[in-house]
Amino acid sequence: GVTDQLLDPVTLDYVRTVDGEWQETPDSRTTMLLMLELHLGASPFDPGDGTTIADMRESGAPLTREDALQETLRAGGVLVAAGIISELSAAAEDSNGVTLHDESGRLLVRAAWRDLASGATSDLIFQAG
Repeated sequence: GVTDQLLDPVTLDYVRTVDGEWQETPDSRTTMLLMLELHLGASPFDPGDGTTIADMRESGAPLTREDALQETLRAGGVLVAAGIISELSAAAEDSNGVTLHDESGRLLVRAAWRDLASGATSDLIFQAG
């Protein structure tokens, strides 16, 4: 099956095992995280990879909940079209309709999908704002 390398959730660096080898995971969680963190157009593989979220954060432009959801679904849609994931969904609110924020007030997006390599469901919470 397809594997990808783990990222440290704080530093976003690849994680190495104690013997210096790259750690691998059996699902597409890192692939999705990379897709969400990459600047749109910056990929050497495909200019359609990535999102405008990082550019908006860096420029100080306002990022609405709708923008974050649209960009998450568009970027994840690239992985759907490539046959890596399916059943992609994204939400920026809890079950009561309250917008998700971290402790510092930044907008959070929760994405969920089915990993086609493993057949398992995967999800992640992404700091969009």
